[in-house]
Amino acid sequence: MKSNKKRIGALLLCIIMALSLLLVSCQTEDETSDASKDSSQATSAAESNSNVNVPGWDAEANRWVLTLDPTKYEGKEFKVLVLGSTYGTYSSREFTFSEEDVLQSEVINEAAGKKNDYIKENYGVEIVPIYAQQADNILTLIRTDIQANSGSYDAVMPYMASLANLAQEGSLVDMAECDNIDFSMPWWDQSSIEQLSVHDKVFFATGDITLLNKVCATAIVFNKDIIQTLGLENPYDLVDEGTWTFDTMVTMAKKYVQDLDGNQIYDYNDNWGLSSSYGDVIEFYIAMGLHLAELDSNREPIITLGDTQSVTAIQKILTVLTDRSWVVHAQELSAMGATDIWDMSLRIFGEGRAMFRTSAFSAVEKLKANYEVNYGIVPLPKADENQENYYSYVATNGTVSGIAITTGAPDPDFSAYMIEVNAVEGKNYLTPAYYETVLKLQGTTDPESIEMLDLIFENAVYDLGRVFNFGDISGIISTLAQNSSTDIVSELDKNEDAINQAIQSLLDAYDALS
Repeated sequence: MKSNKKRIGALLLCIIMALSLLLVSCQTEDETSDASKDSSQATSAAESNSNVNVPGWDAEANRWVLTLDPTKYEGKEFKVLVLGSTYGTYSSREFTFSEEDVLQSEVINEAAGKKNDYIKENYGVEIVPIYAQQADNILTLIRTDIQANSGSYDAVMPYMASLANLAQEGSLVDMAECDNIDFSMPWWDQSSIEQLSVHDKVFFATGDITLLNKVCATAIVFNKDIIQTLGLENPYDLVDEGTWTFDTMVTMAKKYVQDLDGNQIYDYNDNWGLSSSYGDVIEFYIAMGLHLAELDSNREPIITLGDTQSVTAIQKILTVLTDRSWVVHAQELSAMGATDIWDMSLRIFGEGRAMFRTSAFSAVEKLKANYEVNYGIVPLPKADENQENYYSYVATNGTVSGIAITTGAPDPDFSAYMIEVNAVEGKNYLTPAYYETVLKLQGTTDPESIEMLDLIFENAVYDLGRVFNFGDISGIISTLAQNSSTDIVSELDKNEDAINQAIQSLLDAYDALS
């Protein structure tokens, strides 16, 4: 696994960045902008060695670059429809520098502004974000624009589940056919391209053009003080040794359960091993290297949940996670008196009443902002020690956005060009701002967590079955968890026709576009 040398490197990077940001805080207001630039350059310099010989990296310029003609579309505006502030944590942060938007970090806000300014100065194109609020229904806006042939949007960026619907409706352009986009480049998430491109068609994609693929990645946060007090092995060491497994996590977690008030009724006032939710069953399942659905050799979807290995795994997870003697589910907190179940789920961990919590990084940000808990971050656990890699589930069923070009876009070539430009500049500006500054310095507290972040984001999984939700396969598992049932085989048999029909409908829709 990871060597001590890698840990030293992570520590040095943390020190470099921390000193750079300290310098920023010591500058006068007029000097802050230049100091921030120096901080960014220090970070890039610290990482540049790892980018040698990587396509798209310019060592002399110390940045990611394109070979596109920068003067081709001078004077134009790039209008992109994104999720507005009413989407809260899961709104778009990527295309604006505005006080009106709900951006959780001033650093990200500044990075978005710098990205837009760079594009304006070097490509001559103005970025014009158009915000869809929840009351607008972004799908309705897109469909109306296409039907009216209004050409209002050069690109759209709703959640992936919405894009999956639009793709099947024939409303999206296959970006794999666009000359101005190269999906083999490192600013595109290669796992999403590989796992979601049915018949090798790329109707939507994600990568450094968005932050939500990182915001919605899932990990385990653990209370370091509880681990130490109970004399348990450090989860960081377990990850490094390859022994951070599902069974190990459960064994450790059960040691912390306690009825604090002695009323023989366990609620959010007591100690728990794990603060979780019904949906985490799928997250632990995917972390075991398994999928609900995958693409076969013909690049067509097949349901992989149902073979012996997957059924055994999902039944084990359901059995363990529905044991209410050690795990508390967010969905059950309302019956305990909680008015906001997700806030209470986080509070249980933040106030030291849970050893572990399954958390997307959106929650990790809130944890750091609202609580003083001494915590660490590790990947979701493996199935067993024989599993080679750790895998991280990305919440593609709901809140991860993707970029796409609709069939109503006025100039798809221009759209593709600007999507590629925003993707590479996202890698230059947005990803460092979120990944390195917000998470590594503000959202984590130790160099080991920095190393863990690398491991988590490098092994992200975009499950085809979650994105397209064939026959409501995701809902089947959540319902089983809610009902404390492990009868996945019967549920799959019951829904087999609906699942197969959904897959065939997708294939028919894609074939009709050929």
